[in-house]
Amino acid sequence: MSWELAVNDNEKNKGELQERPDKGKLPANIPEPYFVANPNHRRKQLTGELIALAKARVDQKFTMTRMDATRIGKNFEYMARSLKDTTSDQCVNKGKAELEHHFDNHDHCGDWCPRKHNTIEQRQATKKCYRCMTKDAKRYVLLEEILGNYVSFERLSDIAHGMDTNCCEAFNNFMTWFAPKNKVFCGSWSLNNHAATCVGITSIGYLPYFIRLYKKLNIAMTPSVLNYLNVKHKNPSRRLDLAKEKDAKKQRNKRKYDKLVEYTTIA
Repeated sequence: MSWELAVNDNEKNKGELQERPDKGKLPANIPEPYFVANPNHRRKQLTGELIALAKARVDQKFTMTRMDATRIGKNFEYMARSLKDTTSDQCVNKGKAELEHHFDNHDHCGDWCPRKHNTIEQRQATKKCYRCMTKDAKRYVLLEEILGNYVSFERLSDIAHGMDTNCCEAFNNFMTWFAPKNKVFCGSWSLNNHAATCVGITSIGYLPYFIRLYKKLNIAMTPSVLNYLNVKHKNPSRRLDLAKEKDAKKQRNKRKYDKLVEYTTIA
């Protein structure tokens, strides 16, 4: 049974704890939901903390640079994507790669690390910047303390689900197109119609949804409307296929890689 402070003006019970009526619909045997975290948000949180450290005073950051923050954040995201369906021991072991990889130790790295399978000669021939365990010992201790809050089993288990919120954010943007937030539709069936249209199109696509809708309303679909819906139905699939291509990914991330090269050169 839950309790709360009284909010009425009754002098008899004013300011005292009162029993709150329980009108819940769920059975008592329903377990408490388990909440997970978004790996992208966790990576941004880590990167922001490291960037703030890179902007700190010289005696506090131990030559920490923006390059270190960017590379560690990027590698953390790669590591987080490999945690799905892992045991507790494997999860903790993979979490160690976040710090060790930055200091050119790849014993804990997964398949996301191409440098793991390189020979010593191949590693020395690359131009990537890795920190030294001996020269940067103070930075290692500092990063170990910061990353300890992100690579513990409890924190890693929050992001070991292999999912993200891209589809949820896309659906939210799609819904605001049908039902703008600056307009009120709740006074009639208009909001239900807009929301139903958005859910139907998202679930099965433009063409199947409107074919079912026209059939249910006994409306004959003209060839021009059918052609338009067919084009609208194919565009998202074509756009997603193009976005998954290697060249498209490189083009989207070109600015990030250029910035990383600039930070590496400065470092």
